[in-house]
Amino acid sequence: MPTRVISSEASAQLSLNGDSPISEGGWFHIRVRDISSSSSSSSEEAESRVTIPAVLESVQALSFIGFTDRAADQIMYRHSLVSAHREDVDILSFAKGHIRSAKDASLPWENWRDAMDEMGVKDSVQEAIMLPQFESLRLTQSAMFWVLDTISAKYMYLQSIDREVLDYARGPRRSESYVQIESRLSGESRPSSSKPTQPSSSKAAQGRANPQPSQALHLGANDHQVGDGEIELLKGGTQVRLIQAFRTPTDPPNAVINRLQNIYSAIPGDFSPDEQALYLTKQRDVAYQYMDYARERTNEQSQQLLAVGILHIIIPTDLLADHAQIYADEWREFVMHCRLQTEQFPSHLTYLQNTSVIMGPILKANDAM
Repeated sequence: MPTRVISSEASAQLSLNGDSPISEGGWFHIRVRDISSSSSSSSEEAESRVTIPAVLESVQALSFIGFTDRAADQIMYRHSLVSAHREDVDILSFAKGHIRSAKDASLPWENWRDAMDEMGVKDSVQEAIMLPQFESLRLTQSAMFWVLDTISAKYMYLQSIDREVLDYARGPRRSESYVQIESRLSGESRPSSSKPTQPSSSKAAQGRANPQPSQALHLGANDHQVGDGEIELLKGGTQVRLIQAFRTPTDPPNAVINRLQNIYSAIPGDFSPDEQALYLTKQRDVAYQYMDYARERTNEQSQQLLAVGILHIIIPTDLLADHAQIYADEWREFVMHCRLQTEQFPSHLTYLQNTSVIMGPILKANDAM
């Protein structure tokens, strides 16, 4: 059964508030303020209307998250062949499969545009991924990585719209005090004390052995100052993803629930070829750069719908006692073995495979040469 982006209940709530969504050709036209997770929109922008798909399993949804019409038709055709016999079919998995069937590009001299054309990515998404001010960050991963990351974030946003509509339509937006994300949304500027830096100079701390939350682990720096014996680690990105790291009001008060695993990175990673891991930075400028890049890639059609932010995690430095810090040739060799998922690690690097936390600079593709 098709999944409505705005459910009948949400649509009814909007009607009671005098703002029924306008449906046209598989699309909804709706006010920004009813669906936007960004609090930075001006009153004029909030009253303007934007276009979102009516159904998740549709060519309209595939177009919204970043596919060309031709690619959307191909993905929907494959999806329809399977969904005719099974109900538990996720359209996003077909979209990812379509991308992964194409060639990739990761090196500066490779043709990223050709690769993304083969993946069926529309020009506006390609332009956002290729923005020159994010070249250093882009070259830490491949075209396929950034395309998958972008379409996944936008699909996740579509899944969240119904809750956003219900929250707004039922009254003033609830104060989600359990969410502590430092947000710098589309209308705000980088703090004057911050100067852009190249991500290659950052330190990325990666926990490969699932970190267990405890009373000593604080998610969010807004209500907890970094004290002696503590360290603050950061992660920038879309709020719709970062928010998954937090406990929710429905969680049992004393239950130990590791929601950090919801924001683990995909396999392979820089410090792990076969396990998901949590990647964080100690440098605020690097977190801002990841956040800025996420905003440009997910709001590339001038519809500022997806809010972005920075996740703060404050932990006791004792938790980092068992860590390895790698540099120079050893660092470069280890990261490339992880990214390429080589079958056998060099003997002098095997000790890193059993280390729960690894710290090292971010490796750009041309640094590996």
